[in-house]
Amino acid sequence: MNPGTLTASRTVVLPSGTLKIQLTTEHVPLDSITEYAVRQNPRRGFLFVSKILGKHLPVKPSEALRHHRWLASSLPSDAEGPVLFIGMAETATGLATSVFEEYCKSSGREDALYLPSTRYRLGERPTLLFQETHSHATDHLIYPPAAGHKQQLWEKARTLVLIDDEITTGKTLKALSRTLKEALPGLKEVHLVCFTSWMQVHEGLEEEFGLPVHLHALVYGEMQFEANPEFSPPELPKVVGNGADKTSIICKEYSRLGRLPSEHSLPEEMQALIDALPAQEKPILVLGTGEFAYEPLRFAAALEEKGHEVVFHTTTRSPILIGEVIHKRIEFPDNYGDDIPNYLYNLDPEQYSRIFLCFETLPTEADQALAARIQAQTVYF
Repeated sequence: MNPGTLTASRTVVLPSGTLKIQLTTEHVPLDSITEYAVRQNPRRGFLFVSKILGKHLPVKPSEALRHHRWLASSLPSDAEGPVLFIGMAETATGLATSVFEEYCKSSGREDALYLPSTRYRLGERPTLLFQETHSHATDHLIYPPAAGHKQQLWEKARTLVLIDDEITTGKTLKALSRTLKEALPGLKEVHLVCFTSWMQVHEGLEEEFGLPVHLHALVYGEMQFEANPEFSPPELPKVVGNGADKTSIICKEYSRLGRLPSEHSLPEEMQALIDALPAQEKPILVLGTGEFAYEPLRFAAALEEKGHEVVFHTTTRSPILIGEVIHKRIEFPDNYGDDIPNYLYNLDPEQYSRIFLCFETLPTEADQALAARIQAQTVYF
């Protein structure tokens, strides 16, 4: 943990209330990586909007990956293995997969496994369930590998790495710790990885896990939110899916059933598209969709490596009110058949020469309608 001593403070006034932030450690300036907005969620009236996550706001792939590498390098390369990485849906799936891949690449380790939490049911497989109490969509599922080398890595895991974009109170991680304690009796230590940590010292996590807990973040501090009593909390839109099996609509499952280091390369069709793309007058935008973030990020990074000016972000099921850093909101049906509204923020198609809208799900009319609306080309992985 890194409680530190106070180095600076911020007061952020939002329509929903006032955020009071006290910083203890900044490996990068907070203002360079974070903006603020109001959630459309009565449970929590504020949102830290990351400038480097590639979720709500566009970011250069190289800039996102630079911060991912920093976080990966903060983890001990000689941690007792196997090392199990778990990323939190939906916001941190791209970040978590990238930190996992960067860690394995830099350390040369092969005794590592990555699993994300997910909102989606995949067949009748055994699942671990935990809840994110403040979230717009509370239920998380994790699918432990049921066979082969991945199952062995899961069952024998000694080091656990939990990754989220930001940690505010630690309540979600406590819920997850209770779920994992019985499933992974061989764990020896836990590492928490995020861009920003607002936990007050340990927040009881070591007691929950019964293990040493280490925190790795770009920025550490504490925060308090004072709600504005005159602000009327907005009604939460539909956020609960239909619970249907999504196996038949997902083209290829990259991570939810377990991912090994360097297991997936960029599909040949994507590489061919990159090689054939001529120089562009304006930037290219690559959009992921929902939990499907890492493969589109790699696609964006490959375009950037070819010399194109590229930015990346994704659609999201997270409802945010217009105001502060959020200037525009596009609402449309989700692509997983849940009839849940999804969103894109601050998108102006005229800023870009090309927009690639990336999916892991089978094509639907709704995909084409969204693509036409934002002048995008659909790309199916």
